[in-house]
Amino acid sequence: MKTKNLFSIVFTAILFTSCFGQDGAPSPASYKESSRILIKDVNLTIGEFLAKGEVAEAAKHIKNKMSDCLELGDGSKLCEAGLNFTSGYLYQQAALEDVKNSSAYQKRALTYYEKVLASYPDNKAAWSNFIQLIELQDIDPSIIKKLEGMAKRYPSERINIYVRIGDMYKSDNDLQKACDYYQKAYAEDPFSEKACGAMVALYTRYEFSCVTRNNIRQLALDCQEIDLPNYSEELLRKELITSFNNKKYKKALESLVLWTHVMVDNNWLNSKKINRLKVKLFRGQESETRAENIIYNALNELQRIIQAEQIEDIGDIQFWNGYSPEIYMSGEWSKINPKSVLYKVYHTKGKKAYFRGDLKQAETFWQAALDGVRNSDRAFYTYVASDMARLYNNNPRLDPSDKKLNKLIIRLFNMKGAAYGDNDLRMIRKYHITLGGIFYDKKKWDGPGGANAKFQLSRAVSSRFGPIVNPKLRRMLGDVYNELNQDSNAINAYTKSVEDYLSLDLIKDADKLMGITREKYSTAMNSNQLKKINGIQIIIDWRKETKDPNNDLLKNKVTVTDYLEKVSTAENEAKKAVSDKFVKLQFFKGLSDLGVTISEDRKIDRQIILANALGKIDKVYQLSSPTDFNRIKNIKITLEQSVAQPKRLESAQMHKKANLSYSTSGSKSGFKTYSVTALNKEIVVPDQLFELKGVLKDHYSVNQVVKEAKIEILDGKFKIKN
Repeated sequence: MKTKNLFSIVFTAILFTSCFGQDGAPSPASYKESSRILIKDVNLTIGEFLAKGEVAEAAKHIKNKMSDCLELGDGSKLCEAGLNFTSGYLYQQAALEDVKNSSAYQKRALTYYEKVLASYPDNKAAWSNFIQLIELQDIDPSIIKKLEGMAKRYPSERINIYVRIGDMYKSDNDLQKACDYYQKAYAEDPFSEKACGAMVALYTRYEFSCVTRNNIRQLALDCQEIDLPNYSEELLRKELITSFNNKKYKKALESLVLWTHVMVDNNWLNSKKINRLKVKLFRGQESETRAENIIYNALNELQRIIQAEQIEDIGDIQFWNGYSPEIYMSGEWSKINPKSVLYKVYHTKGKKAYFRGDLKQAETFWQAALDGVRNSDRAFYTYVASDMARLYNNNPRLDPSDKKLNKLIIRLFNMKGAAYGDNDLRMIRKYHITLGGIFYDKKKWDGPGGANAKFQLSRAVSSRFGPIVNPKLRRMLGDVYNELNQDSNAINAYTKSVEDYLSLDLIKDADKLMGITREKYSTAMNSNQLKKINGIQIIIDWRKETKDPNNDLLKNKVTVTDYLEKVSTAENEAKKAVSDKFVKLQFFKGLSDLGVTISEDRKIDRQIILANALGKIDKVYQLSSPTDFNRIKNIKITLEQSVAQPKRLESAQMHKKANLSYSTSGSKSGFKTYSVTALNKEIVVPDQLFELKGVLKDHYSVNQVVKEAKIEILDGKFKIKN
């Protein structure tokens, strides 16, 4: 036995006991210390056995010492787990020394690590060694079955296990099976970079199309939406090269347009990257066919566009400005075509010109973008228009008599009128937001007609265009009312902005604005406004408390029952002045955050808090922040650990963005559905998951149990087991 391996066993055992002292069930310090001493002594002894190659004797010694664990009272569980870990490590090391019996030793080691994880499912040392052994196994039905079982038992590791199974099949060159497991992992958590990356690698490195729904482009779009644009770029670049090599030139052109779109969106596009792509496609040779020539010229034009500091330097660009017929994509990228990408490039180049102080060229590029998208992409038009208006407002010498700005405003008013005619609520709101921002910057607070910040911003946040969560807009509206000395309206707008900050989990911003509002309008508030502000302050204070690692519940200074009574009192007080729906959602957020923060050894407390969190959204309420999705996922994973037959949370993807419009969606049969209309996405949660909260609460209140509740699903419903 090598000294290095002996040291590793001792060191890992010490690491194990220190980890389990933190993560395991609480026990008197003397029992824990006795467990550590016993395990350390056993490790030293088996090290001597292994040095002589006496594996069987070492295993026998561990087995004999297992009975000593029973004498350690509350420390017995830790002791047994420690010795099981030592057994696993014993056979793992023996497998390295004995090539002939290596496979058998590895399988024994896996069995012992499984025993450890059954008692301590979050122990990182056991998981690490278990995974190391799995990587050494050949594809075998028994190994896959073992991993599938562990995926069911350990929800928090499910994604890692599915990806690991996929990797095993990939190493065995069974790419379809690998893809199946990567897709399982991705469906479990569509935000998982590990799952997304595994699917992307199958295509980019093995040329195997492992897609999410329809095709590679859909996977690329999904990657873009979950803030993994690097994978999106990699997929589209590979599709472009593959299509070109297979002489599928139309597809290659479309891929080029989409690739450029992603590159521009993330500010990655430069001449060097275009050159690399040209070399990859043409290998320094001339294009041979007309179709190849179109792609070659498109890349040359793109390079010229990127390098030009002035729009006059770009010259003739037939593909990007006038290729016929235009290339239209499908699905959510349907508006992307060569011209739409060109105008995005112009917008980006305008920003670069602005920051280098070339204001005239910034204006020229932005005007070209505005002219180009006016009739094709109205949403992007409002985005560029906001930048152009800010340019004129901040640099009056470019537009001394406001002639250009007024022309832009008239155009926005006309386009808004057309949107009203089409009853396009989404675009109507965008025009009000854009115009409101322009008049706010001009300090044009009020006046005749709609050419003022008060009219436009009040319409922008109006519920007639659907619910909206946007604290910045409401705060701007509060500023407008403040300038007009309309204190009551200002108080209402600022208060609503505070609510929006809370909805987006920006608690510090909410607290700061609430303090400013209280101080500034202390004598101007009527009784109802003061009552509402006090109600919101209760929520702010409580949510701050849930974030405090030293709060009484986390420090175990108060029982869960007493704490929930205190929470119920605070909730009822807040409901006296604030809408029931808003209050429930806030207490769902706070209890969710608190529940997953409670230490692992207090599993019953965690279950009760999280079950109560679910109780706050037992109807279809609006989720106001993308983090609410993760809250439900965390609750699901935590509670699944005590469910005999775990059910996967069905979920759709969401942007990780802040300012979202949201609305309720009708509940599907058997599910509760959360819809974010601005993204056309839904979060779907099985009704069964919500029934769990009642089962748990009834179980604890009636039985006053000390042990963790075990739950199973019978006839589609959650039931307490035994």
